[in-house]
Amino acid sequence: MHLFARYLFREYRNCTVYMTGALVGAVWLTQSLRYIDFVMARGLSILSFFKLILFLLPNLIAIVLPFSFFISLLFILNKFDNDRELIVFQSIGLSNVELTKPVLKLATIICLIVYGLNFYFYPLANQYYRSSKNEIINNVTASILSPGEFTTFKKMTFYIKEKINSQYVTGLLVYDQRNPQRPVSIVAEKAQIVELKNGLRLILINGNRQEVDRSGQLNLVSFEIYSLDLINNATVIDKEPKPGEYFITQLLNPPSNIGTKTSAKLRFEGHQRLLLPLIIFPFTLLALWVFLTGKFNRRGRYQKIGFALLGALSIEILTITCLNLSRKYTALLPLSYSVLAVLCMILMIALFKNQWRNYPHERSTL
Repeated sequence: MHLFARYLFREYRNCTVYMTGALVGAVWLTQSLRYIDFVMARGLSILSFFKLILFLLPNLIAIVLPFSFFISLLFILNKFDNDRELIVFQSIGLSNVELTKPVLKLATIICLIVYGLNFYFYPLANQYYRSSKNEIINNVTASILSPGEFTTFKKMTFYIKEKINSQYVTGLLVYDQRNPQRPVSIVAEKAQIVELKNGLRLILINGNRQEVDRSGQLNLVSFEIYSLDLINNATVIDKEPKPGEYFITQLLNPPSNIGTKTSAKLRFEGHQRLLLPLIIFPFTLLALWVFLTGKFNRRGRYQKIGFALLGALSIEILTITCLNLSRKYTALLPLSYSVLAVLCMILMIALFKNQWRNYPHERSTL
């Protein structure tokens, strides 16, 4: 690789890394806020919180990376243009083809990274996420039934004297405020924790249930066995895999034992993972076309930068629209790939016109 090519590649790469880190960090922070309630409501540790939000990273990086590369490309090219470096490169006889090579090389590397994330790390992270979330739901009693402590879960306050094992506790006090108009206090000598398909249940043994009715009278009911649901039917443990948990081979060739609608969803997810990383190439050619063509302007190229951003947004909308149409009309699926191919061809013609014929004779020896 020529000295100038290494220099360009290094500038684009460094800026892309910094930009991706900043954008992923910002998006990751905002996305992780919705998990705070899930963790805090169950009295879990901060380690459980970070364990959950860690699984968001592969998908976030795969989504953000093409856009951060495009923004970094505009930033570096604008810097080169303002510092007259582009004029220097062009004045020594470097063609647009040679100036484009380092960028396309980095774009190809980034595209392969996104493919690696989409094909392997993203479904793997989703599988671990579902497993961890189900484990947290199943082990919720480990955090809310702590001996000698008052803990609150779903508007119920618990206190236990002693925890014998993972299934039995003694000296249980429950203050149930799920109905604010009629709170209930329950005391039991011991309780058994039972895992059901739709959640967890406490089987209370030898105790009493105290409730104040609307007239202000205390109703006291003694019992030998009483059941109390900790997790109701609204919180069902997720056992069915979602499309995001399948690997690319499973998406493009769905299992034969699933329905037609599910197969269509899986195939759509597979083509989405195949298509969206390719959007980085029209983004790259668009940014290069803005800065490597036309005349130099001392006032800068802010209008063209705005045009490039608008063009990138249009490309994204067009690609997603074609992809969504192919979900309903399978015959339109090749259109999604054709749109990107046609856009790349148009941008390459606009960028490299009048240079392909003379390119072998203009190659620099720098």
